[in-house]
Amino acid sequence: MNKETVLLCDENTEWLCALSDFMSHSNFASVTCMTGKEVQKELYDNGEITTLIMNWETVNHSALEVLRYIKSMKPSLRVFLIFEKQNVLDESGLDKESLVRLGVTASLIKPFNNQKIIDHLKGGQKFDSWKDSSEQKGSEFKPEEIQADDREFTRIKIKDFASGARTVFDHYIKIGSKKYLKILHRGETFSVTRIEQYVEKDVDYLYFKSAQRTEYINYLNSLITKLATKAMVKSDVKLNMMKMGSEMLVAEIYTQGLSPALLKESKTITEGVQKTLRANNDIYNLLRNFVEEEPDAHTQGYLTSLFAGMICMQIPWAGKRTADIVGQASFLLDLGLLKIPPTERNIDQSKMKPDELKRFQSHPLLSVELLEQYNFITDAVKQVILDHHEYVNGEGYPKGISGGQIFPLAKIVCFASEFAEYILKGKLSPVDGMKELLAKKNLLNKYDAEIVKCFVSSLMQKELANKAG
Repeated sequence: MNKETVLLCDENTEWLCALSDFMSHSNFASVTCMTGKEVQKELYDNGEITTLIMNWETVNHSALEVLRYIKSMKPSLRVFLIFEKQNVLDESGLDKESLVRLGVTASLIKPFNNQKIIDHLKGGQKFDSWKDSSEQKGSEFKPEEIQADDREFTRIKIKDFASGARTVFDHYIKIGSKKYLKILHRGETFSVTRIEQYVEKDVDYLYFKSAQRTEYINYLNSLITKLATKAMVKSDVKLNMMKMGSEMLVAEIYTQGLSPALLKESKTITEGVQKTLRANNDIYNLLRNFVEEEPDAHTQGYLTSLFAGMICMQIPWAGKRTADIVGQASFLLDLGLLKIPPTERNIDQSKMKPDELKRFQSHPLLSVELLEQYNFITDAVKQVILDHHEYVNGEGYPKGISGGQIFPLAKIVCFASEFAEYILKGKLSPVDGMKELLAKKNLLNKYDAEIVKCFVSSLMQKELANKAG
């Protein structure tokens, strides 16, 4: 995976070089400059830059001039503003609210440890600390009973449990209300027969602490990256890993909020989908028999990203950047529903009262409003989210636009997300769902015909392809 590129601006060349070297060892690429004018030129020329770390006392185009340029030309850029001393910040007259209005993601006051910069770049979260678990020597770990609130745990299906010979997380089984039995200890070497024993006892789920959910996502993503192109690993194993990672990702975003590091994990899942689709022809056969066991909002995010990825594979003009954008948007589409009363979120639109329908159909706008606070979300992702319920025949929402007025990438996500919802509600396989949809012209004419044909083509069934034609 390519390193994230960060632009550094400070007159102190010694400090600049030291930070640049530290970032290189922390898996970040950096570009350095000394004036505001150089910053603007670099941002104009280099589309790979995601973050600017700039000294407030930058000259030859002041920091304020640079921030205004970023606000109009690169609004998705993250900006970390550096102050030499506390009194420099005090004398600037900038408070927290004014910094946010200027588009500043965070402010730091010298002196500080360079690791603090890395922590900020990663959203203040260390997602890969599972790698630090040391091997536990000695006798086999003995199960340990604990009492804890059920809300402290996240569950995974025991049949989907993925681990090497050594587990990097504590794992539990539930034995009663607020009672758990730790059966695997972090760093412990264990035999898979121990897990099989619980399967034989009809144990359906393993649990781990929700506080480690971001680590677990990163762990699954590392496995997905390694296994995506491995022909000896079955496609259903890969799909289950991506499904688990996607569900945890959406749960984390909805409960804890979004961070640059968490968005990076969504990109890894998207890339895993693309690699798996390219490397495994049998994945389509697997999808033909797909029936979702536990439909929920998190699963829909996963299916949307998967179906959008399948469409991108077939569209001539859709490259890697397109796949990245639609993949990231897939997990953020319905954040705006959090601003709608819970009792109104799952009502069928045909049964909603006028005021309820108006509120519900505003959720794409509400999603974008929530995302405005995150400078690292690109305008393209926001536009996909804003238009993902707009139909080519003009009957969509929230704006009721049609045809060429709709952002092209939103047309992909519109079909992918609504088809995912359609098969989840009907408990249908993708192929059965597509057969039904092809017979309902009144539903089908809402979507871009090229998008539908590309999805049908990706399912590789001549019968469906003829109907779509």
